Amino acid sequence: MTTRRRARTWAAVPVCCGTLRVVTADGHPASEQPSAGAPAKEAPGERFILDQLTERLDTLRLLREDDPHRADVMLEQFGAAGRVESEMLTQLGQRPSLHLPDRFPEAHRTVMRAIEVFDRNGARVPSSVRAGFLTPLASRLVQVLVAVVVRSYQRSVIGHLRRMYALREANSVPGSAAYRALTLARRQLDRVTEDLSRRAGGLPAFLVGGAAFSLLSSTVQEVTRSALVLVVVALVTAALAVAAFWCVITAAAIARRRTRIALDTPLRALYATIGAAGDPPRDRSRDFVVYAVILLALAWVVVPAAVAYALNVA
Repeated sequence: MTTRRRARTWAAVPVCCGTLRVVTADGHPASEQPSAGAPAKEAPGERFILDQLTERLDTLRLLREDDPHRADVMLEQFGAAGRVESEMLTQLGQRPSLHLPDRFPEAHRTVMRAIEVFDRNGARVPSSVRAGFLTPLASRLVQVLVAVVVRSYQRSVIGHLRRMYALREANSVPGSAAYRALTLARRQLDRVTEDLSRRAGGLPAFLVGGAAFSLLSSTVQEVTRSALVLVVVALVTAALAVAAFWCVITAAAIARRRTRIALDTPLRALYATIGAAGDPPRDRSRDFVVYAVILLALAWVVVPAAVAYALNVA
């Protein structure tokens, strides 16, 4: 039996937009003619991952082109739109500098009154601390920690409001009611900022005392080489760590309660009148809880290790 080979002829078939498509004599596009030994055509969807990779690789090429706009568009495809981006678009969508200009002066006065009360009472000695015969000492230590939290938060609130007032004043229409209200509010904050910021507390020394006490224990170990001394030092370290943990947790709870009473609601009301301003700054009480947990965890690791080492030396 003889086979008749059909000669392949080529023709140019016009396609839209003035493009020519090359086809064979049987009407199939030349690029679609299967070749001998070629693998089967992939089903739709099988090349999905590969197509995504190809698009990402094309991005690198487009970033080198001379079209900055296309490069920016392709670059943004690497980052997914999230909550932060949505909030940015929402905040940019508010054109007026104040959402409720008629209520802003009242909200500003309320916040300033709350800051006055917070400044006067936020760092006072707590009356709810109960530690037996150690209550006077514990109250003093807790007061120092509370002062650190409330003074730091007070300074953060003042600085945040100053920046926001100045920026909103800058994008207000000169001479408008919002412009006058923001100018007055900013000047009032400028007058009290220096005095209030000067009272901000620093980190107390006993929070970093764990490292110093660890160094002291190492020195004692080198000097005495006594297992008994190492055990005593380890036990004292554990007791101090537990006491510091309790003081930090108590101070964080007191500071959070005082902040909630004095500032949380007035700040939310002020931010509502300003509009599209995000959330008010947060205090550091949660950070202090993290510090306390880390301190206690270190005690759980250091003390058993020191005791085990002392027993091995003995």
